[in-house]
Amino acid sequence: IARTLVAAKQNNAFQAIRNYATLNLAQYQAVLAADSASRGRHQPSRRAAVAAASAAALAYVFPGEGAALDAMVAAQVATPGWLEP
Repeated sequence: IARTLVAAKQNNAFQAIRNYATLNLAQYQAVLAADSASRGRHQPSRRAAVAAASAAALAYVFPGEGAALDAMVAAQVATPGWLEP
């Protein structure tokens, strides 16, 4: 999705690198947050955390795409079995 947005918005190389770095950091922080929030058998879904963080990071760098990104996350999370490890 990020690659498609970068190409569609015709970002130059420096913008693309910054956008990918923002996305990468958000995903990494989401995994760390999900891991630190686990309590016994109740483990937050890493997939959901990364999907939500990705949508937030991409909406930050592509503000006009926020609603579409949120809809993609909602559709993924609603898919049966998607939250399973």
